[in-house]
Amino acid sequence: MSYRDLRDFLNTLDKAGELRIIENTDWNLELGAIAEIVARKHGPALLFDNIKDYPQGYRVATLLLNTVRRSCLSLGMPPDLHPLEAIKQWRTKITETKPVPPKEVSSGPIQENHYTGDRVDLNMLPAPKWHEHDGGRYLGTGSCVVTRDPETGYVNVGVYRMQIHSQNTLGIDLAPGRHGRIIMEQYHSKGKPCPIAAVFGSEPSLFISSFYSSPWQTSEYDLAGVIRGSPIEVIRGKYTDLPIPAWGEIAIEGDIVEPGVESKLEGPFGEYTGYYTGQSPLVVKVKSLMFRNEPIILGVPPLNPTYGAQSMALPIKTVPEVWQSLQASGIPGVAGVWEMPVSSRMMMVVSIKQMYPGHSRQAGMAVAASRAAGFAGRFIIVVDDDVDPTDMNQVMWAVATRCDPESAIDTIKNCWSGGIDPLVSPERRERKDFRTSRAILDACRPYYWKDKFPKVNRISEDLAERTMEKWREVFVDMGLMEVS
Repeated sequence: MSYRDLRDFLNTLDKAGELRIIENTDWNLELGAIAEIVARKHGPALLFDNIKDYPQGYRVATLLLNTVRRSCLSLGMPPDLHPLEAIKQWRTKITETKPVPPKEVSSGPIQENHYTGDRVDLNMLPAPKWHEHDGGRYLGTGSCVVTRDPETGYVNVGVYRMQIHSQNTLGIDLAPGRHGRIIMEQYHSKGKPCPIAAVFGSEPSLFISSFYSSPWQTSEYDLAGVIRGSPIEVIRGKYTDLPIPAWGEIAIEGDIVEPGVESKLEGPFGEYTGYYTGQSPLVVKVKSLMFRNEPIILGVPPLNPTYGAQSMALPIKTVPEVWQSLQASGIPGVAGVWEMPVSSRMMMVVSIKQMYPGHSRQAGMAVAASRAAGFAGRFIIVVDDDVDPTDMNQVMWAVATRCDPESAIDTIKNCWSGGIDPLVSPERRERKDFRTSRAILDACRPYYWKDKFPKVNRISEDLAERTMEKWREVFVDMGLMEVS
């Protein structure tokens, strides 16, 4: 399934019974509060209309990818796949399909309304104040920010939060080590502002590719084309010459000015760690604002992870890359990789079939060294292949029964992190030292006596299948099986 724009995807969700339209809400906290309550209960995707102070048709869509079912629909996969099977299919697609570069077109719906210079007014759009203690209104939570490497011409697209400061000024947070930050610093090191474009409502493939950990010098536009099975159509930005999605909802062009020229703190902002952390002084001066008739802001506000509701329920950002890193490192026997939903990538799990002494520790170290799990990580848990890494109950059971605190926990100091990490102390934050530590928990049976480890008290698959077949009518009546 391929979506030309965000509206196509919303129509698909609506037909699948996965979308609810809500009218007459206030952009100031009320909209965000409704979204958070619905997310807690794993409810439908939401489309807000008739928002206070704005005309009908100026809308905000959110919770579009917060369930595995909706995540699978966004990727064109069967919606009822087991999460680990969905990850396997995704990995196959992105590793075995050639890049599909974008296609430049002369015009697109994004140009239906176009304001430049003094006519730019970001307050024309119903940007919500999502969380109670946010520093302001955030137009960019589901934003795709486009930059170009000044040396190579490589185009990067990344998801970075963007707060409205004034009618033509945005704040942006670019964490150290991120590709957009590296590109920006190349311009600033030469005393130049960094040209950027940003789209605040795209079809799912571009948004997904924008937060995926693509390798340096690999454009996310190419990956988006792989996901949707056809090129992303782009127009050339008048002020920045950057490619902008022709079928996007809202887009800006501008410059990230050098902090010595102008700066203003954005934030704080409620982040995916579950805390309000980090502020950025970076300022974007907006030169051009474009949007479609009846525009839709894509809202992807981070929520407290204890709700079990992430921005995308299927963790395609970290899990496939970590899995790929393990394979590239030559580590055999990898049965599955996952990130714990209560912590996002701060707690990664890898399941292996142990083959030699030290195998489990080697796997844990390889995860720690991967780029996807390396930023702001905390715990890496290694379990045996009889443990489903997507099931938090099974993982915690393995930790409680197979991880000896004296001998099975290792720590690594001075690792890569950033301002969103709540464990960076105020003193280290002041001197911009964002390093934190990692822990590897070996929750596998001890290798040298794993065959003598107590047997697991669990029904065998054979006995379960025979029992379910014999008592099928009873299980069907209880709603535990489908009628064959």
